[in-house]
Amino acid sequence: MDTEGETFDLSVLGGFHLRRSGKTIDIPTGKVACLLTYLACTAPGPQPREKLATLLWGSSSEDRARHNLRQALAKLRQILGQNAIVNDYQSLRLSSGTINCDAVFFDQLIQEGTPSSLAAAVDLFKGAFLEDIFVDEEEWSDWLQIERERFMENAISTMVKHGESLLVAGYFAQAVSMGRRAVALNRFREDAHRLIMKGFIAAGRNSEVLTHYLELSNFLKSDLSTEPSEETRLLVDDLGRHRTTPKNAIPEAPLSPAPGTPTPAATDPAPAASDASERRNVTVLVCNFVRSNKTTATIDPEDVQEYLLSFQKSVSDIVSKLGGYIATFSGNAVHVYFGYPRANLHEAAQAVRAGLAIVAMGRRLHKIGQMDLQISVGI
Repeated sequence: MDTEGETFDLSVLGGFHLRRSGKTIDIPTGKVACLLTYLACTAPGPQPREKLATLLWGSSSEDRARHNLRQALAKLRQILGQNAIVNDYQSLRLSSGTINCDAVFFDQLIQEGTPSSLAAAVDLFKGAFLEDIFVDEEEWSDWLQIERERFMENAISTMVKHGESLLVAGYFAQAVSMGRRAVALNRFREDAHRLIMKGFIAAGRNSEVLTHYLELSNFLKSDLSTEPSEETRLLVDDLGRHRTTPKNAIPEAPLSPAPGTPTPAATDPAPAASDASERRNVTVLVCNFVRSNKTTATIDPEDVQEYLLSFQKSVSDIVSKLGGYIATFSGNAVHVYFGYPRANLHEAAQAVRAGLAIVAMGRRLHKIGQMDLQISVGI
């Protein structure tokens, strides 16, 4: 097989794949694949023969390790071409232009750091570094573990950065998807969780923000006996200040209704500022929960926080169905507008319906531990 002068494509972010002109090339053994990967990832620098022998055959005798290295190099030359591997005295290196490696390209894209390069890096990452090859050699395992962790952390950070760029551009659903992809790789990355919450906030879906925050809180409490950082908590505390949607926002399922579907007032962005004045009837609903002072000192603050999040999510769901607009979440109080930002002939009636539904919901959440809780609603 004449392969002199040809370039091969090597993929190692995920499973190992070697291709030439789109056709997959079989590698005879895992150690040969590992040797090629190591030479590709450390190119163009030369690697000492002794180091390579120890890396992949360190458990064998010195003579046996050198023999196995020569055999592996011979197999690589049969696949890549006789001139693909250059001997520099006691070291080896791949000839320039022999291998295009996705891991090397991934590092270059991240270093470039532009929005387009970050997007390309995210697309390039298919999974853990060499996730489908196992070689039981201590030196190799140590190097592989370091590289796997490095690529994984860089991939997650890149996904979060790319997601933030998508938010700025108004692609809220894609930003949430990017955050979810990062969380799937590492559930402990709060910056990825915040990206998801920011996407929901930008899309006006406050109930999803509260749901995700509650799930994150429960996860951190059960696994680490801790709670979300202050930066994450502030996203929930400041929900009322993130209601405006950029003009260039692009509706995307599932965060936005399908084309032709009426949008509830609860998810509508506030109208753009205008010099023209407008007189309009607006009904304001204020609700909060109150608890008995007799048992306050005995209640775990985390129980109160859990109730607060459940309360806010339930109120948000009710208001959304009845066409209200959540103006602010402030502690244990929620302020809701009916008739804003869109006029509605039935805003007062809808506010009453929402208030009754909230009170009924409060009865279901009446008791937490030893704490009596009641919902107060004013219109």
